[in-house]
Amino acid sequence: MGFNHPALLETFFAAGSIGAAAVLVNPRLRQAEVEYILGDCGATTVVFGQDQRENAAGLEAELTGVRSWVSVDGGGPGEEYERFLASGSEELVDEPVEQDDLALIMYTSGTTGRPEGATLTHRTTSSTSTSTP
Repeated sequence: MGFNHPALLETFFAAGSIGAAAVLVNPRLRQAEVEYILGDCGATTVVFGQDQRENAAGLEAELTGVRSWVSVDGGGPGEEYERFLASGSEELVDEPVEQDDLALIMYTSGTTGRPEGATLTHRTTSSTSTSTP
């Protein structure tokens, strides 16, 4: 959750490499909308920036399925991003990821109701990146 930050790319590719799906949340959404999206997708780890500290603090108690809250700048609930990375194992994850596995969930604006998650596979994201000049 948050505006563009180098951690966005790191976490996006890290999620894909372990077989998890990344869910990018629009940083302009209100707390209720963010709560719905994170609950709907079943988020277990939330990485957020300074601009989302207030949302993260308000949602930490509500979203009990989230195991890790990670702040890219060290403010707000949970762990600081660099400490979170340092606490992980240096052992490579040997998790097979197939082209048709889920890679990304992008939520619609929800103009006619609740936002809906549009899913993209690894094949789709790979094709998009290789076909872009």
